[in-house]
Amino acid sequence: MLKVEDVPNGINAAIVGGGRACKALLELLTGGVLRQVKMNILGVADINEEAAGLKYAREMGIFSTNDYKLFYGLNGLDLIIELTGDNEVRKAIMETKPSHVQLMDHISARLFWEIMEGEQKLKIQKELAEIANFLRVVINGIRDQIMVVNRDYRINELNEALVKRIGKPKHELIGKYCYQVLHNVNKPCDMPDHPCPVQETLKTGEPCEVLHTHFEGRKVRYSRVIAYPVLDDQGRVTQVIEMARDITKWKQSGDQMYNVQKLASLGKLASGMAHELNNPVAVILGFSDLLLEKMEPGSKNYEILKTIERQALNCKRIVEYLLSFARYPEKTEYSTNVNIYLERVLSLVEDTLIARKIILEKNLAEDLPKVRGDSGHLQQVFMNLIINAVAAMEGGGVLTISTRRNDHGNRVEILFKDTGHGIKREYRDKIFDHFFTTRKVGEGTGLGLSVSYGIVTKYDGDITFETVAEEEKDQERRGTTFTVSLPVAHTASG
Repeated sequence: MLKVEDVPNGINAAIVGGGRACKALLELLTGGVLRQVKMNILGVADINEEAAGLKYAREMGIFSTNDYKLFYGLNGLDLIIELTGDNEVRKAIMETKPSHVQLMDHISARLFWEIMEGEQKLKIQKELAEIANFLRVVINGIRDQIMVVNRDYRINELNEALVKRIGKPKHELIGKYCYQVLHNVNKPCDMPDHPCPVQETLKTGEPCEVLHTHFEGRKVRYSRVIAYPVLDDQGRVTQVIEMARDITKWKQSGDQMYNVQKLASLGKLASGMAHELNNPVAVILGFSDLLLEKMEPGSKNYEILKTIERQALNCKRIVEYLLSFARYPEKTEYSTNVNIYLERVLSLVEDTLIARKIILEKNLAEDLPKVRGDSGHLQQVFMNLIINAVAAMEGGGVLTISTRRNDHGNRVEILFKDTGHGIKREYRDKIFDHFFTTRKVGEGTGLGLSVSYGIVTKYDGDITFETVAEEEKDQERRGTTFTVSLPVAHTASG
């Protein structure tokens, strides 16, 4: 007779019938469910030495036997669970078991097992729901735009950042094709200048990273997009996680630093050239002055020398303005007299206008208040707009530059009106885009207007335009007028 010492607390049971049902019950024990109800299995009996439950009991170190009557000698035995389904076995147990030991037949055991299994499933489902909710909170808390797509490019999941960007309810997006939702096309993306990382990851099974550039009217936006594969047990890609981050500010900061360095280099070059030009101009002026002293005023040679002197002085003035324009300011100005700096820029381009047969008309309002903005930056804007106007009037024309205060008195407007060929309709939505130009290769970079727009908007200003192209009917108004609007600078007293 087997004696078991130190029997644990709780319901102590033994199982008669070591088949598959026995093994399932023991697996529940291994999973901890029976521990929750404080049930301990003290032994397993079956006449078949190869029964699945009996073998599993041996592996677990549980007492196993082919004679269930040996259980009667176990200390602390409370319950015998009959899993054979044989009525004769059940009857024999009822007749021979000790009176204090209860019997649970296979029907009751099956019900008990299903209840325990159901509780285990509910527990697992609850844990999975908690994990899913945690992951959902984490993913929605990420500001990057996250999307999960399957091999057919259908969206399985996306976070709140992407839902907000698309502007539609989440339930309307789940199950839709990503290329339809994101790019409004009817097949997977095939754009050489806009590579799809999801496609590449589906092909290679490796992460893929790309930089996407989006043009939105006058603005440009940059996104860093990374695709990560989700693999099954065989290493096959089943889904792809795509993450997109807006890096516009970072990219523009880098580009701005590059442009600042390039402009600084150009400024040094211009400064050096200006100093080099000062010497021959000084020689020309010196000899002109000596020769004028020897000529009779009013004579033909005298007038020729006066013309040389006048043009040399003009060169000297241009050099001085060029030095002023190229010199890096000691401090940033936050208010500018528009008329003064317009005159300085016009002095630099005066000879160019004459050579191009362009008549300059100035209508500069008096007593204008200073505007918000740095003089160096605004001179760059004025220069860019004048250069564009000159390029639009290939055979000559009229350039009218005006300044005025707006009706509310809180802004100053600078108008650049040309009589050139105008801007074609198909180009009007693109002229402020980076690198857009209608000039021939080598004649322009496409940065003038976009840089000017960036400078003006930096000071809460705006650039607008009105145009009549040469192919339009209203030829009397042919040309383009750019209007730069800048807020009045607040004075110390105001």
